[in-house]
Amino acid sequence: NDASITNGHNNSKTNENTMQLMQLAVFDLDYTVWKPEMYQLYGAPVLTPAKSLNLSEKVLLRAKTTQPGMVLTDRTKTPITVFEGASFALSEI
Repeated sequence: NDASITNGHNNSKTNENTMQLMQLAVFDLDYTVWKPEMYQLYGAPVLTPAKSLNLSEKVLLRAKTTQPGMVLTDRTKTPITVFEGASFALSEI
């Protein structure tokens, strides 16, 4: 008996050619999508010119925003970075 697995449940009546699309994705944001956690920040996040910080290329890539040349930091200039896997997952949905 060829049973298909759909939504974590055994569903032997599902046609193998049927594809179900995800309708909802829920993320626990702090330290799952980005770091540091919000309680570890000093003040609200702000856009900061990347050139004003001494960040490695890896950190710059993970801290980039939609604003060219800007990164997101707290008021002590700690960058807020997105985990690589989280960035990929979010770009896929």
